[in-house]
Amino acid sequence: MEFDADNNPGNWFHHCHNLYHMEAGMANIVAYR
Repeated sequence: MEFDADNNPGNWFHHCHNLYHMEAGMANIVAYR
């Protein structure tokens, strides 16, 4: 996974748009410091 936080620290929630996939674990929180 790669994304540009644009120097904006904090907790970022990443998820799949499909609810079934999210329930199956395709979601996470990335802590950017």
